[in-house]
Amino acid sequence: MHISAADISKHISAAVRYSNSNYVNAIDRRRTDELAWRVDRVLRKLRPRYSATGYGELAAGVAAMDEQELRGWLRKIEARFHLRG
Repeated sequence: MHISAADISKHISAAVRYSNSNYVNAIDRRRTDELAWRVDRVLRKLRPRYSATGYGELAAGVAAMDEQELRGWLRKIEARFHLRG
């Protein structure tokens, strides 16, 4: 059996990813509560575009949304930033 350099590189890359605690935590978070994970991901993407006060208002508004509103808002923002939902 011949193992190519690409195969070795792929295995090393996977090992590095799974040894990163932030990566593993993000994967676990997505598995346990995908909606919250999506909200966190979008808010991180939006944060640099807002002042501290504006971001606080945005986060409070998002927290006040019911689930249906939140899912609709997420779809729009994820489409705008080309994020897979």
